[in-house]
Amino acid sequence: MNTERKIVDAELPEGWRMVRLDAVAEAIMGQSPPGSTVIELDDDSDATTGLPFIQGNAEFGRMFPTPSKWCVKPLKVAETDDVLFSVRAPVGDVNRADRSLGIGRGVAAIRFTGAEPDFGWHAITHSRNRFERLAQGSTFEAIGGPEIRALPILLPPLPEQRAIADVLDSIDEAIERTEAVIAATETLRDSLLHELLTRGVPGCHTEWKDVPGIGTIPADWEVVRLDRVATVERGKFAHRPRNEPRFYGGDIPFIQTSDVVRSVGVVRSHSQTLNQLGLSISRLFPAGTVVITIAANIGETAITGYPVAFPDSLVGITPTDIDGRFLEYYLRTQKATLERFAPESAQKNINLEDLRPMLVPVPSLDEQTMIVENLDAVQNDIDSQQVLLADTQTFKVSAAQELLSGREAAWKVR
Repeated sequence: MNTERKIVDAELPEGWRMVRLDAVAEAIMGQSPPGSTVIELDDDSDATTGLPFIQGNAEFGRMFPTPSKWCVKPLKVAETDDVLFSVRAPVGDVNRADRSLGIGRGVAAIRFTGAEPDFGWHAITHSRNRFERLAQGSTFEAIGGPEIRALPILLPPLPEQRAIADVLDSIDEAIERTEAVIAATETLRDSLLHELLTRGVPGCHTEWKDVPGIGTIPADWEVVRLDRVATVERGKFAHRPRNEPRFYGGDIPFIQTSDVVRSVGVVRSHSQTLNQLGLSISRLFPAGTVVITIAANIGETAITGYPVAFPDSLVGITPTDIDGRFLEYYLRTQKATLERFAPESAQKNINLEDLRPMLVPVPSLDEQTMIVENLDAVQNDIDSQQVLLADTQTFKVSAAQELLSGREAAWKVR
């Protein structure tokens, strides 16, 4: 062990060393307080003593937790800037305390005393995969204090700790700014979506009508059944097991519910491909088909950019007398209505006989095009920001790998 340690140290920049976490930080393992001391944290809470309380990673946010409970007498406490670490499945989720918090048995607080806390936050975040591997094989996927305290940490001199933390903090700030832009633009899109699909293009209408089940729309818009402007067909691929190799491995895109849920209006990827044998027991839908999830996660929509096949948990709506993008945008606003079509049962599923007569407002084709162009412009901005966010997140991972391993840190402050 000593020999291995010497080899590691010899490969590190001058002044760097490998230490156990407990040499530079205290690990406070959470503990569940008596249930009588924990109350819901809401506007009616009248507790005058105690702290906000988190039991596990369910209250974690992107960086800081959002407590939903209050503990009058917490047994274990995390202080501001402590790293909050999930010790139960999923092991390794991390947050940071932005205030004093009571912590339950699903969380540990890591308090850096012998290293810069900001550096420690990034070091722990970067090391989370090690904990996930430690928890694998455990029946409860949990780890304890000994494993946390024994985590090896590469520790540079204090000036470099601060410099590394500054670099990674600046990347985090860029990520936060991009996320804020995306959130604001999504809010704009949703507002514009409602406005355009109920009031039409600004300046084009002066008269309105009320339609039961739809609301107020321009007087010259038609209201028709869905099956009058599109063909509505369930996907076809109910063979079990679905992963039988003889049906797969061809060049026919095969999408599933997850591909629709992950998309933002347009299916851009597919889970699998079918060969000709697989296609023979399936149904191919043309490009421009609007797809709706009708089982489990009901009412998610997207339009296909290429011909696809899919299982019977999806419905394909192929436009015949309506702009497909306009229809997808409209159906995106109707998730609650689509969910109501599904009966209350363990296996929720929309019946096509309920979906086909669904009423759809239909502007002129010219106005449909203008509505789509306006919404697409905002969606394209969101897509661009999503690409920027993904690129910045990828850069953060690679930068953390370089800086926290010592390969790039030494020259940053010299």
